[in-house]
Amino acid sequence: MKYAVLSLSGTSYKVSEGDLIKVNKLSQAPVAKVLFYKNDAEMSVGKPYLEDVSVKLNVEGEERGTKLSIRRFKAKSRYAKHTGFTPIYTLVRVVSISKKGEKATEASEEKPKAAKKATQAVKSKTTTATKPKVAKAKVKKE
Repeated sequence: MKYAVLSLSGTSYKVSEGDLIKVNKLSQAPVAKVLFYKNDAEMSVGKPYLEDVSVKLNVEGEERGTKLSIRRFKAKSRYAKHTGFTPIYTLVRVVSISKKGEKATEASEEKPKAAKKATQAVKSKTTTATKPKVAKAKVKKE
């Protein structure tokens, strides 16, 4: 099994080909630095990064997380505050992991249309509600 540990926007992720990961919102194209690489036969550890291993990433879309609530309270002084926020995540798919001098095997890339449909499906789940279908009764005229 081929996998890598990569650093993306200050956080480390253990990924393999075809994985979909959630990262904090990215303002530009993701650039990952590889910290560790493991293939079936070999293992490489970076000091601090591996220059000969590259990871190809593809941005799939954005997603909103669950609302976080922050409360502050001080006893006996009538002080209480409540704030909160909803984090936004970027969905990133790992297309391929390759090392220089090694035969490259890419995971099957999704077509752009499929990515758009997946993004639209995520948006439709959060914005629209479906009404249950009710069957109308047939009335016979006499």
